[in-house]
Amino acid sequence: MKTKSVVILVVVVSVISIALTYLMVSAVKTNEQRMHREDASLEKATTPPPAMQAAPAQPVVTKDQVIALFNSRTEVKQKKALEAFKKVMRDVPPYVGTGTKGYPVALNGQYEKAAQITQSEIAENPTLVDPRYTLAWIYARAGSYDKAVTVCTDALQLGSAAFNKMRYILGWVQARQGKYDDALKTCDDALRVDPYAAAFYYAKGRIQDLNGRNDEAIESYLKAINLKSDYAEAYVCLGLLYTDLGRYDDAIKAQKQAVSLNRYGPAGYLGLGLAYDEKGAYQAALDQLNKAVTLGAFGTDADSPKQPLTLSIGIDDAVMYNRIGILNVRLGNYQDALTAFNSAVAARLDYADPYRGLVLTYLLLGNKELALKNYDKLKGLDAELANSVASLVGEGK
Repeated sequence: MKTKSVVILVVVVSVISIALTYLMVSAVKTNEQRMHREDASLEKATTPPPAMQAAPAQPVVTKDQVIALFNSRTEVKQKKALEAFKKVMRDVPPYVGTGTKGYPVALNGQYEKAAQITQSEIAENPTLVDPRYTLAWIYARAGSYDKAVTVCTDALQLGSAAFNKMRYILGWVQARQGKYDDALKTCDDALRVDPYAAAFYYAKGRIQDLNGRNDEAIESYLKAINLKSDYAEAYVCLGLLYTDLGRYDDAIKAQKQAVSLNRYGPAGYLGLGLAYDEKGAYQAALDQLNKAVTLGAFGTDADSPKQPLTLSIGIDDAVMYNRIGILNVRLGNYQDALTAFNSAVAARLDYADPYRGLVLTYLLLGNKELALKNYDKLKGLDAELANSVASLVGEGK
């Protein structure tokens, strides 16, 4: 009987223990639920309803409107980037001399000092060709064309076949003066002395190119390439001419060859980017132009210090950055477009086109305040260009 009482007592204690445990767990769960409801109520109270949140800025113009403006500007001033290359061909004399002390001095714009140094080199050894070529080049770079011609003709009168090289700079000077027939005759005279000189076919091609003799220029460039298969500069000029003629596939092929021959030189990448751009392959164009503006000097290795395009190959950085900005707008990369247009402004403060790009991009981003600020700058540089976007910023109505 005593054992039965003990068993009953144990069972009662167990039941009471289970009940107490159940009550404690229920209380904890109830408390957690209550706290959860309080937290949810607090979050609901502190989070503003959707209608109270700031709405994103709305674009003032559509992307199609902006692209139409870019396209219409292209028709007015067609292929400005291609014109930058042609400007180099017209304005920058080619240098094929080597090892002269006056050359780096002239590159710094100290033409008079460079001429004096080079004249001393000629006096020390009158039979050397490169100092005479450099002296003619210095005068040509300074715009003293008559002096350059005199240096060339004096050297050629010495009768040495080595001085045939002087015809290279002589032909360029004659072309720069608009004497294209004389310039081409000079190239032909040089080729009679050395019919396998690729440089003179290249020089002849550039002269024909500038004079609008497109078929003849292509033929001369191809002859230069046939004689010198690694002639990267000839491939670049050939590709640019193909681009100008709308032969985009041929242009891309030529520029890819230029890049393969000089993968650290920006000229091939620029030419390739322009060909892709004109063809409408905008992402490919952007990739190539971005490579070009990040490279160092033309013809140097990857460890060389990076230089502006104006120093490395004579191309206007502002024009190229503006082109990159337009490509980014076409692709919807508006922040990258702002970066590119601002880089164009930094490269050349008097260049109006990137300010128009900034105006249109800020309008696309809904920032009319900054659009107006850049519009005011644009008006001061190019009233006609500013007028093309005046209605979009609420001016000129």
